[in-house]
Order: sequence, then C-alpha cells, then structure tokens
Amino acid sequence: MRMHEKLFGIIILFIAVLLSTAVEISRTSFSVLDTDPTTYVIVAMLMLFTFIVFSLKEDLSLNRDRSQIAIGVAIFIAYLLILSFVRTEMSFVFMSFGLGALLVSLPILSFSIILFGKDGIRKLWPIAAYSLFASPLLLMPILLQNAAFANANAQFVYSMLKLFGAPVTIKGISIVSSAVTSISIASTCAPVGTFIAIVMFLIPVAYLYNGRFSRKVAWVASGLGLMLLFNFARMFGIAYSWSYYGLTKAIAIFHLFAGQIFFYAAIIIMLLIAYKYGLLLRGTGKAKRRKPRIIYGIRSAGYGFVIVLALGVVAFLFTLPYLKAIYVSPMLFYRSVNQSDNIALYRLAGSEIAASYPSLSGLGANGTRYAFVLENLTDSDYNTYIIAEYATPPSSAGLMVNTSGGQYGAASYILQNGVRLGVTTVVSGNYTFAVDYFTIPEDFGSGALSMSYEFFRLLRAHSGSCEPPSYQSIGLFNYVESVISNALHGHVGYNPDSLICSAYSVASSAG
Repeated sequence: MRMHEKLFGIIILFIAVLLSTAVEISRTSFSVLDTDPTTYVIVAMLMLFTFIVFSLKEDLSLNRDRSQIAIGVAIFIAYLLILSFVRTEMSFVFMSFGLGALLVSLPILSFSIILFGKDGIRKLWPIAAYSLFASPLLLMPILLQNAAFANANAQFVYSMLKLFGAPVTIKGISIVSSAVTSISIASTCAPVGTFIAIVMFLIPVAYLYNGRFSRKVAWVASGLGLMLLFNFARMFGIAYSWSYYGLTKAIAIFHLFAGQIFFYAAIIIMLLIAYKYGLLLRGTGKAKRRKPRIIYGIRSAGYGFVIVLALGVVAFLFTLPYLKAIYVSPMLFYRSVNQSDNIALYRLAGSEIAASYPSLSGLGANGTRYAFVLENLTDSDYNTYIIAEYATPPSSAGLMVNTSGGQYGAASYILQNGVRLGVTTVVSGNYTFAVDYFTIPEDFGSGALSMSYEFFRLLRAHSGSCEPPSYQSIGLFNYVESVISNALHGHVGYNPDSLICSAYSVASSAG
C-alpha cells in the first residue's frame, strides 16, 4: 500500500519545512496583537503545518526519478541565491516585512518535488501558495486600512446607539455621552489582523474538506462575515453598557474577554455548519495496492528523504542570522512627517553618529537632507563627510553624491544586525571618494522612519580604511550571503579604498 509511503514522505516534508521556518517562527509573537495587525502572521505560520498534515488527503506516491530530484535541488539552490540577494539588498526591511517567510514557498516546492515528483508540485502547490501569507507584505494594502476600518466601526456603533435611543454624539472615533464622558472605537477595538487571522485559520480546514472550490470560498467568506458580525455585536455591547452604566463596568463585564470568546465561537460554528456548504470529510486519498513490500518501497526512495532533511538543515542554518537582526513592525513606518519635525530628525541623525564619534559637527540642511563632518585635526583632506536623509515608508540605501564620473570597487555586506552596508569608490569631477552608505530604522514619536546615511572621504591614500568584514566579524552565513549577493551583482574581490571605519562602526552598532 502506498499509504505508508505517503505518510512517511509527509512526515519528512513536515520536518524539513519546520527546520526552514523555525527561526522565523521563534522571532514572531505568538499572539495576534490588537496594537499590530501584522502579528496575524503567526496564524499562517502555525497553520502551515496543519496544512501539510492535511495533505495526506492527496493521492501521492514517493518519487524515485533522479532527474526530478535534481530539479528539486536546483529550486532549492535558486532559493538560497534569491534569499542571499534579497536579504543583502533589502537591509533591515527584510526582517520588518517578513521577506524570509515570503520566500519559504520555494523550499516547500523543492521538498515536494524531491519527495513526490511532479505530482508533488501539482497537488501540494496550495501549501506553497498559503505560505506566502506568513509574510505581511502581500496584505499590506489591507493592513494599512486599519485606521479607516476603525472610523467605519465608530460610525456603525454610533448609529446603533442612536437607533436604541442613547443620547450620544460622535467626534472622529470618539462617542460622547450626555454626561460628557467619551469612549473611543480605536483600531485596537477591531484590528484588521484579527479578521485576516480567522481567514488564515479557515483556509487549511477548507482544503481538508471535500467539496466544490466555490463552496469552500463561500464557507471561508462566511466565517469572515460571522467574525465581523460578532465584533460589531461586541463593540455595540460595550458601548451600550458604557452609555448606561459607565466605562468601568463595560470594560470589566465585556471588553476583556469577549474578543477571544467570539473568535473561538466563530471557528466552532463554521466547523459545525460546514456540511451545509456541501463540505464533507471522506478520509485520506485512496491507497493503491502494490505487490512489493512497503519497507522496500521506502528504502528505494530513501535518498530523497536524506536530501530533503539535509536541505532543511541548510535552510535552518541560513536563517540563523535572523535571530540578531533588527525588527521594527512595518506598520510603524506608515506615518507622515511634518516639515517642523526636520530639526528633531537632524538631531536624531547626529546623535546616532555622535554615539560613536563625539567630534561630529553639523554643516547645514537641504530639504530632507543634513550634512555633518568628522574632522581630522592633522589633515583636512581626511575629513569624513556625512549626509543623512530620512524617508517614510522605508527605502533601501542608495548613493546620494554625484556619480557622474563613475564608480568602481562596489560591494555590499549584511551585518549582524541585519543592516546592509554598501561600499564603493566614486569619481566626481576631478576628485575620487571612498563612499559607504546604509539605512537604519529610527524610532520617532509614535512611529518609525528609515534614516539613510552616506559617509564619504577624499581618497588620497589607503590610511584610515578598515579591513573588509569577515566571517568572524559579521557571522559565517551573513558573510556567505554577502559573497553570493556581490557575485550576482558581478562584484568580486575587495577594494581596500572603499571601506570607511566610521561608517562601519555606526552601521554595525545600530539597533
């Protein structure tokens, strides 16, 4: 029977995917937070493994075709190349937007084809597609509607209170009673992430059920609608209690626990009514009988198991640098910066550099940019000049000086804190400069922004340059990823002119 083979293959797939995502999961909050809708991703990460278990319903057999194993290994190699390139290029944004989770679909496809051949990709692609949502990037347009959703909820609660005769008025998201007390229907009362979480929970369950695809879509959509209805009832119940009994009792009675109860209730109800959508459980895929014994069948495909487990370990090792990398919730970057904030931002940029180099002097501002100088008291030609520029939402680091004369010796290094340090030598006019540049996240008020820095110094001699980052200083796998990324850019070797010590020090100390 093929059932035993399939079960063994799914167990290997489960372990390999767990190895590939273990570090990412460990870095993620295990709660869907009201204050951060991007935390819904933990539901997708954990339900991914339920999805894999549910794939036992498929009629799969172990792959014994070495050419297909080679294709699977090639996909995994492509994953490592893309991972190295994207992580090095995107700097801290890689962790903030969960790009590692976004790429995990590639090793899932790799493992699937190695274990189950072409049928693996044809029948298990829904698992790989689902894994994409373990990164918030794809759903950022929806997540950014959190504030607009809060306003819509406030209007709904206000309209319902008026319908039931409560003497209230509304101002923004605040509802004011006749006693001039107020209650706010903030984004934390109905975070978009909660509704995405329930959809992420229901999708693998819908996959398990047998039934028409359109019925499954309707069932998942109904679960979302039920959760919306429950949340409206919760907000109205709290607001109605507040309007007659005060805020303390309303919170004590309903607010603290109703959200979780309704979430679980919605899941239970949807499971109980699934049959009404024509969704039924009919066991796993039929196993076909074969004359050869099971143990022989598993042994004949054993090299596939070994390869998949080995690749899972490699994926795990390549994700270890995530543990030390800077993480800032992507939601914090989507905020406006007023012109009046500029001075505070320049001070913020200056304090970041002055933490390592107190001799810093300010030169002046030009729009969103500010210039500083680190003076060399013995020879002004060795002064290091610095340009700082803020951006929101975050952007990757890029050159700011005039490069009309060309550049050479470019390279990038991903540091232990996940910050990408770009180094190059730039010719501008009749002068040649050593230039380093990087971008780091900065807290500012209730949000965050990305601050880009560019350090440059007139190139006259090698003195003052640093040794290039090595596997001892930035970590083995950061170093490997940097080498891969540079090779993909066509940058091989190291130009001793291009690394400025002060830039390396500031970039590596960020976070």
